[in-house]
Amino acid sequence: MRREYVRLAAEEEIIIARDAIEDLRSVEAVIFDCDGVLIDTKRSYDMAILMTVDQIFSKMLHVEFLGQPVGTEEIRLLRSTGGFNNDANTAYILTLWLFVNLPDDVLMRLKDLFNKNVEESHKLRPDALFQHLSRNMLLNQGYRPSMVKEVAHPIREVVAEARRGSSVLVTSEMIDKILAEIAARKGFLNEYNHFKQVLGKPGEYGSGLLETIFSDLYYGEEIVSRIYGHGPYFRLGKGLYTNESIFIKEETLRRLASKLGREHLGIVSGRDRTVPEIVLGRLVKYFNMDASVFIADEEKLGAPPSIEKPSPYSLIKSISSMGNVFKAVYVGNSAEDIMMARNAANFGVKTLFIGVTGLSPNPPLDREMFISMGADAIVETPDSLIDVLIGGGRT
Repeated sequence: MRREYVRLAAEEEIIIARDAIEDLRSVEAVIFDCDGVLIDTKRSYDMAILMTVDQIFSKMLHVEFLGQPVGTEEIRLLRSTGGFNNDANTAYILTLWLFVNLPDDVLMRLKDLFNKNVEESHKLRPDALFQHLSRNMLLNQGYRPSMVKEVAHPIREVVAEARRGSSVLVTSEMIDKILAEIAARKGFLNEYNHFKQVLGKPGEYGSGLLETIFSDLYYGEEIVSRIYGHGPYFRLGKGLYTNESIFIKEETLRRLASKLGREHLGIVSGRDRTVPEIVLGRLVKYFNMDASVFIADEEKLGAPPSIEKPSPYSLIKSISSMGNVFKAVYVGNSAEDIMMARNAANFGVKTLFIGVTGLSPNPPLDREMFISMGADAIVETPDSLIDVLIGGGRT
């Protein structure tokens, strides 16, 4: 049943479930997502996705898509499915999606290219593989880029088809299956599978081509070697993370820490700890970093991919590390964030959820998504948490 929502009279628009007002005023801990909540990543992670896709098609395969079929709306659409917490995974699926939309004549040239070189993809470093395929593709098509005028299978239709098999969560595996079916109908399933081998899987830095390009773009030359212990493989600039900025005021954190105690403010994020600490700077002191969980770091220590959002693993670990906390709120900006909060409630901790829409490419659409999923409150910026959790706004 859809909950009844009211608006608070405040400087920014705040929507709150009427039956959640008292619960929100009595939470004992606040755990924040990082991207889109504490930190503005529109010019970092979003750009890394778009530039990774462009590197693979424009620079390696020499294919130009007219009309820019991949943009922030396509990224938002995948994030809204609940199955795309990892942005390298988003880049991976968007790359596969564009591949199945290539015209048959381009796919025929790729068929010849992959038949001759797919075995090399297991032997060469990512940078060497990139250069090898780029040179051979240029030879195959006479040193001219291939122009693609239209996309026959819009990503929205692909997601809708994948959603037919799931009432809630749409994963990359589900979309991959739909894309494979499209490739099979076109007669290029082998080429689709070969292309996946060339790309490698997300998470395979230094061996997987796509992950290596994505990480070198996002982290830059200095930080990527600190994160992985090797690299970079592609010299792609100082790192897009340097475009990030803080999206929460220090006064907001100071007031929350005063009410709840700094030991009860934490971070749960799908990324690693290194860059958030750099970007947040002195604001890190307001968080209990011992009770903060960075999923990418957990996976580097051997945790399985199953801990990724919307798994409640990280949220439960964070709350448990805070001691006697029986009612917490998670502040996030995506479908998997609210799913994670709801899943955590099944493990004995009442976990409320507040959605943040201010950095969304389509705030009204995300606001409606959160309402349809039963969020306890929806705010434009995390600074409105003061009105929701402490008081000040009137219904």
